[in-house]
Amino acid sequence: MCHRPDEIFILDRFEEGAAVLLSDSGERITVPGLMGREGDAFALENGAWALRPEVRAEREARIKRKMNRLFGKKE
Repeated sequence: MCHRPDEIFILDRFEEGAAVLLSDSGERITVPGLMGREGDAFALENGAWALRPEVRAEREARIKRKMNRLFGKKE
């Protein structure tokens, strides 16, 4: 498993006690023992999974903007 240093993985779900992470490129990996909530963003830094809350916040803001445009709401 070789990842770009800036690659972000999103916690998609839990299966059998392990976190299932998905990258924007579509890569799926399973990480036993990783704690978090669905939608949390992680990056592999120095061999350990680091939570990236700023990435989650940016993704949520981007989704909210798209939903507002879709449904005609003012931002």
